[in-house]
Amino acid sequence: MKKINKAAAWLQTNYLLFRCPYCGTAFNQPKGNSLVCQQQHCFDLSKKGTLYLLKHGYQTNYDNHDLWQARRQILQAGLFRPIFAKLVDLMPTKPVKILDAGCGEGSALAYFAAARKYDDTLVGFDLTKVALNLATQFDFSAFFCEADLANLPFQAGSFDVLCDIFTPSAYQEFERVLAPGGLLLKVIPNQLYLTELRHMFYSKDSQNYSYSNQKVKQLFFEHYPNAQAIPLTYKFQLNQASFQQLLKMTPLQWGVTKERLAEVQRLFLQEITVDVVVLAAKIE
Repeated sequence: MKKINKAAAWLQTNYLLFRCPYCGTAFNQPKGNSLVCQQQHCFDLSKKGTLYLLKHGYQTNYDNHDLWQARRQILQAGLFRPIFAKLVDLMPTKPVKILDAGCGEGSALAYFAAARKYDDTLVGFDLTKVALNLATQFDFSAFFCEADLANLPFQAGSFDVLCDIFTPSAYQEFERVLAPGGLLLKVIPNQLYLTELRHMFYSKDSQNYSYSNQKVKQLFFEHYPNAQAIPLTYKFQLNQASFQQLLKMTPLQWGVTKERLAEVQRLFLQEITVDVVVLAAKIE
């Protein structure tokens, strides 16, 4: 079955999860490859089976095919596998509706689909079409769309679990689309996250030489005082290929001069530290 036909069939069953990003009204029963809201705003599936549910386009630093290919390769090699496994451990032991905010190229949802033994409903959204097109290459049942954190195109109470992995948060919107008793899982870097690479890129007198998640963590607990904070630290072994993939996919390189980046590309790390905190909150 073509991707667009597969997505159209999925929407026939799950269209009630969505609302129009322009007017906020519900969508009617899909006809063919289109969703039309009650105010007649129309959204057509792409050939890849994704929906564009943005009010306007965005330019991001992530519109780079090589970056996403590298991210796909190193994630499939297992860079974030312990993180994904921890998220699965925290999820309910029953079929649920899972939303991946800033899903990128879909590796997290692919892991959930393979690891969980339930017939979950899986939805991912991102701002980057390149990433979403890669996500549709996975062979599992999920739906992907272009959407904005600040204006989520989903009905209130639509999801049981929302995952936010290294992505900015819009807590008011997250709370709106989560059902009562729903679970918010947010993954943030900790102090030693990719520290070996950070120290290769930056000198000790640079503000980028170290990192603190204090403000992000504090804001989360201001919203959810009864949340859990679960630290997770491990080493991931690298080879020459995965080291180059890491260099291509990490935002750490954005503040580096071209000369320094070229120098680091000629070097090699045998392992990298993955140091994160998983923040978990139940929405009442």
